[in-house]
Amino acid sequence: MSQRVKIAVAVTVALLGTFALGSVAPSLRTGPGPLSKRLRKSKTEKPLPEGIKRIYVDGVDGKLEVLTNEKSEDGRPEDAPLLMIHGGMGSARCYDKWAVYFASKGRKVYSLSIRGHGLSNRPDNFNSLTNADFCKDIASVVVYITESHPTSPAPVLIGHSAGGGLSQYTVSTLKPNTFSGVILLAPYPNTGGAPVYLEWIKFDPLFFPRFFWHGCDNMSPLSSPALVKRAFFSDGYDEGELKDFFNQMNPEETPGWPATMTNKFTDHEPVKMNAGGRVHIISASHDRLMTPPIMKKFVERYGCSSNVVEGSGHHMMFDNQWQVAARYVEAKLEEWNL
Repeated sequence: MSQRVKIAVAVTVALLGTFALGSVAPSLRTGPGPLSKRLRKSKTEKPLPEGIKRIYVDGVDGKLEVLTNEKSEDGRPEDAPLLMIHGGMGSARCYDKWAVYFASKGRKVYSLSIRGHGLSNRPDNFNSLTNADFCKDIASVVVYITESHPTSPAPVLIGHSAGGGLSQYTVSTLKPNTFSGVILLAPYPNTGGAPVYLEWIKFDPLFFPRFFWHGCDNMSPLSSPALVKRAFFSDGYDEGELKDFFNQMNPEETPGWPATMTNKFTDHEPVKMNAGGRVHIISASHDRLMTPPIMKKFVERYGCSSNVVEGSGHHMMFDNQWQVAARYVEAKLEEWNL
């Protein structure tokens, strides 16, 4: 092994070790961290989009917020409902634009805030919640959806970023055919998110100094609109929309969730099998986190269909190209006859 390779390995191990050690502090808290408390005070709740309402579904640990158009008279029973899962520091509001778009096409949409996110119940053990816990939240909402639409196909699961990782874990964990298909949006690779964390450190060299300055609060990397824009959006994203997006973000995040996806957390074969082979991946050309090389390897591993949203950053459901991404989903649903 050359000296250069040894140094690279040592630096990588040191960075990941620092991240792991830094994650211990927030996991010991029962309440929000110092930064999260400040962000919570400044958070504002926007009115819901027209045609979308808020309901609460009983979960295993309290009420779960779901945004839906379920009482709309539009739509066909032969169309599969859409269950949409947000990523880290997000909530059901991450799909506001898509909820309106797909509702206008006659689709029944359900956007879930998993435990401790949005207006869902925040349990005292929030900082230790993992994929396994949030999988139960999805399972609870699936039961509600299938009971509400007994003549429709099983829902299609759509997951973004960490929610895409959670979606893979959920599909591989629940019984086969719980979902008619799964669409992954710039998701955590099932082999683990360590390469993603390294990409974050590359474009944000102050990641760790800021993290420790903020008392090891998990919201530190996204603690300002400028940081959110750099991580989530393309350079041309509107500043006004950015401010609105920042204000509706979840003000805290459990360290347990990304920790359970740092290394390999599921195999791709059970995901494909349990979804009846209907897996589709959508990535973004200007994603600084789930970079094109990372997503290329991910798509090759799954051996499934895929799209790339040209010009979009990581958060393709809110970036300028959100309609392009939504149309990719729509086209795949039509191809699947769902």
